Amino acid sequence: MILKNLLSFRKQYYLQINFYINTVCNLQCSYCYARKNLDWNKIIKFDQIKKIIPMLNKLDKSVISLIGGEPTLHPDFLNIMKLLSKTKHDIHFYTN
Repeated sequence: MILKNLLSFRKQYYLQINFYINTVCNLQCSYCYARKNLDWNKIIKFDQIKKIIPMLNKLDKSVISLIGGEPTLHPDFLNIMKLLSKTKHDIHFYTN
């Protein structure tokens, strides 16, 4: 049964896309992978994101995860979510 569910899930989703919309964070966790590996305190401008989303629509149904630092600190977070909600993709975001 588990294998059947996994195969069904695989048919539904083709890609897992981690979309770093910013590297801003309100915490300074010592174990944070993002803080150690990313250029800190950068934000992708909303105009750039609006250009990227149509490109994502050309893909098969995928899971798009908004990550960063803290994605909810992006000044246009709600607008980004509104745009992504109009796509065929499932949208996730990871927050602290």
